[in-house]
Formats: sequence, C-alpha cells, structure tokens
Amino acid sequence: MNSKQPCILNPIEILSVSKRIGKINALNGISFSVSPGDIFGFLGPNGAGKTTTIRIILGLLKPTTGQVRLWNEDPWENSFSIKSQIGVVLDEPGLFEHVSLIENLIFYGKLYKLKKNTMIENIDNILSYFNLIDRKNDKVGSFSKGMKKKAALARALLVQPKLLIMDEPTAGLDPESSKELRDKIKDIAQVHKVTVFFSSHNLDEVDKICNRIAIIHRGNIIALGDIQTVRDSPSSFKKKMRFSEKQDVEKIKNMVIDILPVDMKITFDYHNDLFTVLSDKEADTSLLIAALTSNGLKIKEIYDEKASLEEVYLKCIKEAEG
Repeated sequence: MNSKQPCILNPIEILSVSKRIGKINALNGISFSVSPGDIFGFLGPNGAGKTTTIRIILGLLKPTTGQVRLWNEDPWENSFSIKSQIGVVLDEPGLFEHVSLIENLIFYGKLYKLKKNTMIENIDNILSYFNLIDRKNDKVGSFSKGMKKKAALARALLVQPKLLIMDEPTAGLDPESSKELRDKIKDIAQVHKVTVFFSSHNLDEVDKICNRIAIIHRGNIIALGDIQTVRDSPSSFKKKMRFSEKQDVEKIKNMVIDILPVDMKITFDYHNDLFTVLSDKEADTSLLIAALTSNGLKIKEIYDEKASLEEVYLKCIKEAEG
C-alpha cells in the first residue's frame, strides 16, 4: 500500500487579486505563488503596486476581488496565528531609538506573547548571530544605519518565522553592509529554512540572492518565473559589436533595423565603443556580419552575451508601457 504523501502548502498564494483605492486600480487581477524555501524577488518601479501587495499579504488591506492564502489560510481569519509565523523588515527599521536594543526586542516579544525565559535565551542567540550581543544594552539611536537594519532583522527572527517579508532591506547601506546583510538573508533561507519575500529596487542584489522573481508594473504582473528563465526569456537576446573605426551610431542603427526581420523588437545601446543590440528573438550573427561588411563596415569583434536582469527588467517595463 502506498503511503499518502504530505501536502506541502505554499507560504503565499495570490489568486486573481485586484485592489481599487479611491479611483485608482492599484492591482489588476494579479496571481503568483511563493513556494517553501524560495527567496522570491518582487520588482517594479515606484507606484507599481509592490507596497499594496505586501499590505494585502500581511492582512493590512483587503483585496477588492480575489484571494490571498498563507499556508492555505485567509490572513483575515486566525490573524494572530498566521502573523505569528511571519517576520517583517521594512525600509525604515521602526525601532524605538531612545531605548536599548534588548528593550526593543523584549517589547516586540511580548506583543507576540513569547515566554520570557525562552525569549531572553532566543534574544542572546540571535544577537550573537548578528554580532550585536555587545551592543544589546546600548540605545538604538547610537547605532549606524547598517546596525539598525541588522537589529530590525534580528527583531523579525525573534518569533522564529516561517516566512520573512522584506521591503527594501538594504536601501541606503554601503556596499560592505549590503553584502553582510545579503549573506545573512541567504543563510536564513538556506540553513534555517525560512521562505523570503524580497521587494527591492536593487536589481543586482536580487540577481545575486533570489531564485524566483515577479515584475509588477501598473498593477499587472509582466514577468514571472525562476530568475534564470526570466533572464533567458525571448526578450533577452543580446549581441555586442565593436568596429575597427569610429562609426556613426545612427547609421549602424538604421542598417541593423534594415537587416533584421521587421517583426523583431529591437533596442540599442552604445557605450565605450561597444554597440549593443537587445532583441526579442535570436538573430543570425553570420547574416549581420555579411550585411554590415558589405556596407563597408569593418567589424573588430561580434559576440553574444547574456542579458543582465536589469536589461531584461527595463525591456519588460518599456514593452508594458507600449
């Protein structure tokens, strides 16, 4: 007899969610899921609907239509039970700066009805993990911005969450502090098995730590999937060309447009003597070389290159705007 496999519940399920705020449609029937163990990047320009989505996930806003399920439960029902499994780190740490770090954490632990003895032990363990144990009695107002971010993350982990929601957690940090916090996030996800929902404008950072992403624009999901698939999508073919002599960029653009199929969507860039063609379909390199050289252009080198997440993101946004 086959044993019945346990049902693995997704921490987040967004099902055709729309949200109207006043006369504005902030979300237009978006759908996506976050699987256990994901570091899920949620990307989009200001006003795209990221914060509205986070508020709906946290049960701070109700969707106008559609459903949100956290571990297959409605965040508006059994609210405390669900929220006690979620840690939150926002752009602003939201700590009480006039009191000590340990007082901040104790206050937070009491809100979640943590037992005092267990809570104090957990606080010491968490602060040691973030190298903050020697500063636990110092007022938070004396901390650097990087330390405040680490303290906010320590606070979020105090409840031993299954899901960590982060909104611009490294905004305003120097590169060293950003890397330190980024390494902690990866460790929390991989070693401590916490699912991470990560909203950020820092595409390089998302590219380094996330395994899946969604791009939202004007309340619509315009790209969704594992990060490698999105980067390798049909909208991300890239060729780079360097010429032996300085060329008229507009002339090259016009030649390339004439050479490539009329139904291809093409964008161009010219920087440091490199001419870049980003297209939504694969182009024949030999055809390009033959056509350009027949027009008197001397090509020094031509090669394919993977499009960066930033390039794919900007192309998706441009196409969404028409």
